[in-house]
Amino acid sequence: MRLASALGILSLAPLLGACAAPGTDEPPYDPDAVAAEIEAQLRSEIARFEGKDCTVIAALYGDREPLFVVGGRTMARRADLEAACPGLVSRIPDGASRPVASEAIYALGPESGYSVTEFRVRMGPNGEPVPQFVTKIWQKSNTGWRIVHVHESVAPVAP
Repeated sequence: MRLASALGILSLAPLLGACAAPGTDEPPYDPDAVAAEIEAQLRSEIARFEGKDCTVIAALYGDREPLFVVGGRTMARRADLEAACPGLVSRIPDGASRPVASEAIYALGPESGYSVTEFRVRMGPNGEPVPQFVTKIWQKSNTGWRIVHVHESVAPVAP
């Protein structure tokens, strides 16, 4: 059901990104260029996460609330994420990676967009890959693109 909902939202994204409010003074923008900028930041964030570089990881996140939700816990500030990061990345075995199975990046406007990435994480009882879906909402600020919200879902593993 969650996948169907996510796919329904994704099917609207091209329309949302291409629409501009009539009669506004908003400058036109190139959705593909915005998506490319977000993709560059996404690649940086994935590499930093796998490199367990908590200071740089936290710097890629915005300061708005709620910043990040993990395990039912909301982290309201970047400092909370920075404090929790070592515990989060310590669960990643050295040399482990989360291969990207699929990815979609959409511009919602000249200064916002979102990405949905499906990773294959080795979490099954026998080390088999399990799908992990990560949705990130991005906002452009005067210091560059920042992640302002993250949602992660891991498919349940059968016993």
